[in-house]
Amino acid sequence: TRKPADLKLLEQVYYPPVASIVLGFHREDVAHPLDGFGMLIPQKENFNILGCLFSSSLFPNRAPDGSVTLTCYIGGARNPDLALLPHDQLVATCVRDLKVILGINGEPVFSHIQVFQKAIPQYEIGYGRFKDRMTTIENNAPGLFFAGHARDGISLGDSIVSGHRVAEKISKYVR
Repeated sequence: TRKPADLKLLEQVYYPPVASIVLGFHREDVAHPLDGFGMLIPQKENFNILGCLFSSSLFPNRAPDGSVTLTCYIGGARNPDLALLPHDQLVATCVRDLKVILGINGEPVFSHIQVFQKAIPQYEIGYGRFKDRMTTIENNAPGLFFAGHARDGISLGDSIVSGHRVAEKISKYVR
């Protein structure tokens, strides 16, 4: 009989929490034209938000006429505790930063918050040991496959490629 795969090491992957805060504003309350993708904010700028997507500029039907939708991110490895603030404090923190950065002069008319307790694995020095363990486990446990951002990169594109790669492996395995 096979002994169970030892997954203990994988518990050590550091996934700091991130809060996604979606805010809706009246268009006239936002001075910035929002004519781009959004922004990433370097730590040295001393803001609390990690970045902001101009969601209503990127995707159709994300805000009613005369309104805009912004999606901000707080927490991560930079400030993990901020992601766990009460929802009203998350909104207030975003609005404070957005007033300075985008010239917002009003309160949001809509908000939706999603907190990801384990958001993005941190590829810190030595992370290769986790990938090596996944490979060892896959080699020793036929039919078990790892995919996703902890395995093959943190971007959405990396995760999609990872899913396709594993789908092909599974297809070959079940044949």
